[in-house]
Amino acid sequence: MNKVNGGRIIDINFIPNYNKMIELEIEKAQINDIKNLITKKETSCIRKWFFPKIFKNEHTIKEELIRIDNEITNLIESPGK
Repeated sequence: MNKVNGGRIIDINFIPNYNKMIELEIEKAQINDIKNLITKKETSCIRKWFFPKIFKNEHTIKEELIRIDNEITNLIESPGK
């Protein structure tokens, strides 16, 4: 414990960036919504020209959702960064 002007610091709490977490949750929900609209029968031409890059195939969608989950976890576990 360090002394600060006669007082003592007992504990420090960091609060996660809730705004960023909400933005990530919204992004995740939007990806899931669009993913549910795309059928497995969509041709590669339609995926290539009408959907963003992450919707090219199931693997890229999964990777993006994992990236978002990792960012949310990092915000919760180390909010001071």
